[in-house]
Amino acid sequence: MVTATATPPHKRVTARAALVHLEDNVSSILQDCLRQFKIEATLLSQNASGRMQHEKFDACIITLNDEAAPVLESIRSSRSNARMILFGVCKTAGDAVRFSRFGINVLLESPIERQTALRAVRATHLLILNEFRRYVRIPVVANAELFNGSDHIVGSTVEISGGGMSFRFRGKLKIGDEVQIVLELPGRAATKIRGIVSWLHPKESIAGVRFDASDDRRMIVKSWIEQYLEIN
Repeated sequence: MVTATATPPHKRVTARAALVHLEDNVSSILQDCLRQFKIEATLLSQNASGRMQHEKFDACIITLNDEAAPVLESIRSSRSNARMILFGVCKTAGDAVRFSRFGINVLLESPIERQTALRAVRATHLLILNEFRRYVRIPVVANAELFNGSDHIVGSTVEISGGGMSFRFRGKLKIGDEVQIVLELPGRAATKIRGIVSWLHPKESIAGVRFDASDDRRMIVKSWIEQYLEIN
């Protein structure tokens, strides 16, 4: 007797990343980096906003200029692309602040070097490939303020988890500082949480802040992460 063998359903083996408003040399670097992680790059030169409403992408790398806002608005209002990973290309981190409401995940400061781009893709490829549950830290650029006694330190998040965050800042911090954090997560009102500075990278002006385990307000961050990852 011949046993019929079921044909396995088609499975997409690569994710798709849209490249929008990028210079040719930047697009070339990013396409090569994405290819190493089986991520297909698609150049969108015209009608990027319209295509975001009708095509499924897993990530978007876009230059943060005056033309970016309509595309980002289209992405975040799209049913299929609202939760995609967003890379913003800009000259400085400060240039990205006006786009924070869109939940930019990763900043790439220009001029972009290949190794920098490769590190960024390597750090986020599990999210792009939708393997969310293996990745507990969420890269996102959100406004944040730290109050350390009388010192007021402003900056933006780099990554965030239920237990703490990394934070790009302007000012002075030292390991062990107890701080009050005011965090503006996309789509949420400002949240205040107690924390302590756990590590510093002074050359990059990045600090790690651990949330106070006794502060129940950290559950607001956990809830936001679960919603972001669509974990029920």
